[in-house]
Amino acid sequence: MGGGLTLEAAIRDAAAPRPAAREQALVQLPAALLAAIGRPGPLWRAWEQHPRGPAAHQALRRALHDDPEPVMRGHAAVALGRLGDPDVVAPVRPWCEEPAPDPFLRESAVLALGYLGVAAREHADTRGAVRALLRQALAADEADLRFQAGVALVQVDGARAEAEVVRALRGEAHPEVRGQLAHALTLLNPPGELACAALGELLARADGTPDETFVAATGLAAARRTEGAARLVLGLSRPEERDEACEALAVLAPSLPSEPATAARARARRLAASFWTPQVTRVRAAYLLARLGAPEGPRLLDRLARSRRPAVREAVEDARAALRALS
Repeated sequence: MGGGLTLEAAIRDAAAPRPAAREQALVQLPAALLAAIGRPGPLWRAWEQHPRGPAAHQALRRALHDDPEPVMRGHAAVALGRLGDPDVVAPVRPWCEEPAPDPFLRESAVLALGYLGVAAREHADTRGAVRALLRQALAADEADLRFQAGVALVQVDGARAEAEVVRALRGEAHPEVRGQLAHALTLLNPPGELACAALGELLARADGTPDETFVAATGLAAARRTEGAARLVLGLSRPEERDEACEALAVLAPSLPSEPATAARARARRLAASFWTPQVTRVRAAYLLARLGAPEGPRLLDRLARSRRPAVREAVEDARAALRALS
């Protein structure tokens, strides 16, 4: 559990009088039950697969319907979605439809529906109800509903959601929602032609925020498209972007035009050589250098493989596995 609550403790604390303890329990309870079952989830009617499942389910249902705090009801709904409870649809429906419910409840409703839709792969009626509410959320007036809906719809419907999310992205005025809709398109495996066209438009927007353009560039890279290469190279100089930029550029390395390839190589060398670069990031920079054909890349991976830190050694193993796969 990695220091989290045990299943028994989560069931017990789901009704604790202290709000902080109750919230922790409601957040951790689905993960504790799924770990006890030995399945990752979301999982259809998961509580039926463990002796303590009914008690966990009852604790969550009680919090959903009776807890006076909106945040607790929201967490309970999300937990029930992860555990594949089809009965969560009815109580969260008003959170999507009322003019001004609590913002946390709106976001929780979409998250719960997304999880439930994934769990309900073999249950057409529930999936249909979930899909209808997510499409409604994608067109809602409230930005926080739209923010969550694109990702949830892609998780539930996969490539079938591409056209709807593209339409929503092209019509979206809110920059944070645009970024999240673009992120939803990057979850397609890989993004299709419609998605790539929309991501290219977002990348080229004069008023695009750094977050939007970076997400667009990584999405294009997932489709093996190089239009965002310059933006990814820029990301190598930004601490909040550089790890993901290394990964995306490594995927594109064989097809990168000369100018971004040269710039990527130079920036990756600086990252790999800097004392201030975290070691795991140095692993990613070495991985990128190896993909770009720079001889110091494999040598640096060999050196980092002798690190005393397990996380660094694991990152090297991941990098070497990726190099083998991409080669």
